[in-house]
Amino acid sequence: MRYSVVRTRPSRGRRLRHCVLISFLALLLMMLSLSISFYNTRRSVDSLKMKLREDAAGNPLLREGAAQTAWSLLNTENGSLWGYVGGIDSLIEKRVDRAYWGPTMFRSNEGTVNESTVTNVVSGRFRSLNMSEAEMKRRYIRHQLVKEVTGCDSLSVPFNPLHDSRCINFMTNSSNWLDVVPIGQNVDQRTIKFRLLFKPLRINASYSVEYPLETFVKVPQKYFVLEAASEVVAFNVDRLLLVNRVPPTGLGCLPLNTLRGSVNKYKHNTSTFKKFLQDSKAENYEQWIEKDLFHFLRRAKHHLRKNGNNQTCVLVSIQLKIADVVHFLETPMRIPYRVFSDTWFDYFDLRANVGELEDGLPTFAHERHYPGVLHLAALAMFDYVIGNMDRSPFKNNFVVGGVANQLVSDNTTLLHPNHPTFVYLDHGSSFRLRRPERNPIAKSHIGFENGKEDTFCLFRGPLLRRIQELTGPSGEVTHGNKTKKEAYGAAHNHRSTETLFTHMLRERVPPEVYSVIDSSNLDLVVVRMKELLAMAGRCLSDERIRRTVLFP
Repeated sequence: MRYSVVRTRPSRGRRLRHCVLISFLALLLMMLSLSISFYNTRRSVDSLKMKLREDAAGNPLLREGAAQTAWSLLNTENGSLWGYVGGIDSLIEKRVDRAYWGPTMFRSNEGTVNESTVTNVVSGRFRSLNMSEAEMKRRYIRHQLVKEVTGCDSLSVPFNPLHDSRCINFMTNSSNWLDVVPIGQNVDQRTIKFRLLFKPLRINASYSVEYPLETFVKVPQKYFVLEAASEVVAFNVDRLLLVNRVPPTGLGCLPLNTLRGSVNKYKHNTSTFKKFLQDSKAENYEQWIEKDLFHFLRRAKHHLRKNGNNQTCVLVSIQLKIADVVHFLETPMRIPYRVFSDTWFDYFDLRANVGELEDGLPTFAHERHYPGVLHLAALAMFDYVIGNMDRSPFKNNFVVGGVANQLVSDNTTLLHPNHPTFVYLDHGSSFRLRRPERNPIAKSHIGFENGKEDTFCLFRGPLLRRIQELTGPSGEVTHGNKTKKEAYGAAHNHRSTETLFTHMLRERVPPEVYSVIDSSNLDLVVVRMKELLAMAGRCLSDERIRRTVLFP
């Protein structure tokens, strides 16, 4: 005898209870996952700090009570040995052929060029442009007028920090904005970016400058959450380190309606790259922006604010566009390089090359690419400090000037004056909770942790001394997120102090940035600074290479 089973449909109340139970369990699992992730992150940070303290015990640059020893070791670079003094620009002046220079301009003691002193406009580089000498001079004077009103200088690299605040105030003031234009995708450009154009700038009663300057706008997005905040913090770290090679960069708040209007206006004229559209499962530019930007911001509301007009806006970085930027590998300072290889790390392994010294210097000091190697060493130090994940000789590595032929000219083209030099751009992949990738210092540190000798022993002396200064105590008590009463009690119980770097960075960076970049990420900046000092100390303790560990 067969029994038939009668299937009854659960009551509505029962189904509702099941849904609530499932939702609760899903929420519980998600919270458990986040707790484990947070625990692992904190444990990773704490283990790095513990490792740092262990390194400090045996390192003359970190050991407490050994300040005199540290300073004596850190003041040993020999300008006469290296063949230059006063920074890498003086070496470039000596080693780079005049064919790669721009027009001549005087510079002030602060390093700002004086456009009215321009001479030698018709240089080798100028001849590749379809432009008259009078037109180029007119553009330089136009640039000078804009600089005097706004403080924004796209010609003087290294930058003059005294102009930063005026320029940033001008760039981030929405009353100066004219239009927002999308930047298209290409094989080297996959993130969402925009250009910001500015209203005509009135110089006097009878003269205004159309499109006085341009800026690059970066936004937080699906795969690059820290893109905008990282650019702002990297600029401020650059200034604290006294490097002054990152263009002025400020934090702005761009209305979402303005961004939507820009996308709608320019969507048919914005280039796309098929591979990047596929990664986002988008068919066109408009869909890409909707998925990776607007949909992301609906979930990540800590990137949003209300502006003075009660409009919802997104926190963005706004960076001054610099004139005459070219790729490092297109200039005479380039190194021999094979794409996607780490063979260029070998330049910094002084121990491995100790038997190949010429006149007391590594062999690269006698090659055409001598300035390029020192640039890469200094840039590796900067990238290690900020945790930049996206740099190599081939990627995000730039020079102003230095290309003699095939220059592209438009109605805003300006030649960089005097000798070419290095500019630091694209830091949106920085300040993560892991070590930088493709960085020779990171590789050296990992090797040391595994019992090997350091493979990076070439440091820019002035930068290393500044790092040591910034890692000292500020004298300020660390309050964190405590109330004043709690902080006061903690101070008297532990006298917890913060580093000079942490204190100065907090004074410079807009507080909104700290809602995007967690304090743990910024704690690791100090950890990496101290790791750099420890590495330099180990290199300086090796008598075979001590004379060449530090360069001016």
